[in-house]
Amino acid sequence: MKLKQTSILLIALLLLAACGGAETPGATEASTQQLSENFNISEGGINLSFNYPEGWAAQSSDGQILLANSSEVLDTIGTGSLESVDIPDGGYGMQLVLLPTDEMPPDTSPTDLLSMLAEGAASEGVTVGAVEEVQVNGQQGAKVSATLPQDTGEIYLFRSGDYYVMAYAAASTYADFANTTQAILNTLQVQ
Repeated sequence: MKLKQTSILLIALLLLAACGGAETPGATEASTQQLSENFNISEGGINLSFNYPEGWAAQSSDGQILLANSSEVLDTIGTGSLESVDIPDGGYGMQLVLLPTDEMPPDTSPTDLLSMLAEGAASEGVTVGAVEEVQVNGQQGAKVSATLPQDTGEIYLFRSGDYYVMAYAAASTYADFANTTQAILNTLQVQ
């Protein structure tokens, strides 16, 4: 089970590690934007919803949810191979993955689970910060900073319903989007 979790984390980190490139036309600092758009999906008995800024794009793809600050960036993170993903300067991408709680070690907190996954990522050369406890949408959660070859970002893990939600967010200048990442996750519901 730990190998499966580490593999999911590493795939997401590799996707985010490939960030960098040309400037996105019309990219704006997201931390000041209102979350006026809503994403809803119902698949396989799971209902997931969250809010995000106007003008951004979201889609479900291969068992994950992708969110980006432009259609160009969404296309890039949604269709590129891990080796070819290139998020433009000013771009932002988030990947959400649901992990059923019954497939995780029993009585494991989000902090403990993210610590295990972060150790696996660190063994693969990703620089991770200390795991911090956070509140996400009123639930106990955890986050860790991740320094990738070209960019920085954060990985969040928290429980919503019968699932752990793992959110990987990165940008060419992640500090511009850190507050928006937290705000988006505070609207996320899984039933």
